[in-house]
Amino acid sequence: MENNWVSTGEYNSHGISAKVYKSENAKVNEQFDLGIFFGTFESRGLTGSSLLKEKSCKYSFIIYFNEAKDTELRVKYDTQLKQQVESCTINKVKVIDNVSIKDIEDILFKLTSQIPNNCFQFGSKWFYDLGGSPIPYFLGLIAHVRNGFPRPQITLFNPTGDYDTGNFGYDFTSGFDKNIWVPYLWGNVNPNLPRMYVFLLGFDGERSYDILNKCEPDMIKVVIAKPGYKKIYEDLVITRNQGFLRESGIMIGDNLDKENVFELDASNLIDTWQVLDQLYEEINNRANLVFVPLGTRGQALGCGLCSLSNQKPSVLYHIPQTWIVKNVNRGSVLWKYDLIL
Repeated sequence: MENNWVSTGEYNSHGISAKVYKSENAKVNEQFDLGIFFGTFESRGLTGSSLLKEKSCKYSFIIYFNEAKDTELRVKYDTQLKQQVESCTINKVKVIDNVSIKDIEDILFKLTSQIPNNCFQFGSKWFYDLGGSPIPYFLGLIAHVRNGFPRPQITLFNPTGDYDTGNFGYDFTSGFDKNIWVPYLWGNVNPNLPRMYVFLLGFDGERSYDILNKCEPDMIKVVIAKPGYKKIYEDLVITRNQGFLRESGIMIGDNLDKENVFELDASNLIDTWQVLDQLYEEINNRANLVFVPLGTRGQALGCGLCSLSNQKPSVLYHIPQTWIVKNVNRGSVLWKYDLIL
């Protein structure tokens, strides 16, 4: 597997399809009409652009958020990212900066309105680097693309992360700003039906607990990343979400209510998409389904595709007050998702 992309499965639903691949150090050898990248203080966010071939993207965009822009890590990695993206892009790289990470709809509009028209032709291919991208941005973008026509094929690149290198703990956000519905994944809600929330858990247990108390869902299901990239991460998700798990009744004593817990692969989006599709079929017309992605990007993408393909489920995102600046190194496994929308 070391230098080749190995297929781990494919799935399609309502005209949307995904093929999933993983590797340890394979290059991305395709040619793309468009590349999309994000400035980040995590070094793993440099992985995607480093593995693309020279001049493999016709056009590229980099989005630099104002948050943490003057920190040592951002200054260092922003410069390196710009150099790498310029190397893999034919035309001049376009930059969107002086924007807040919280202005999701405005930034998505600014991005999509600047993408050249020939990137939306039949057969167009896009590369999207998940390494530095916040969850609502890639979910909102694929939903926007699905609503247009013709639609490009999108390859999303997802490097795993080594979170336990260094003595920095597992807090990545702090405080609460607001909850938002992810753009274009608002769903089709029946106000007369109860609400079932599906929490896709990560390390930030404060966020799951906060949403539980602010939204007061009628029913709850939980997704835990198992297998995770590392065994320690599986245990940490449960440990760091104990307040939420106990308050919601999912954990009683030291035991989880297995009827309401899904243990799904951390990065293989197909596992999450298939299971949530089945859940949607089971509860359709009996409850409104709301997905809350707080964990891995792979699972977030799976819930987004379930929402997009079935149209009724909604995706809720918790925007924290601040993001904690710390480096996350690239892990040993790379994932690649090819989507046809």
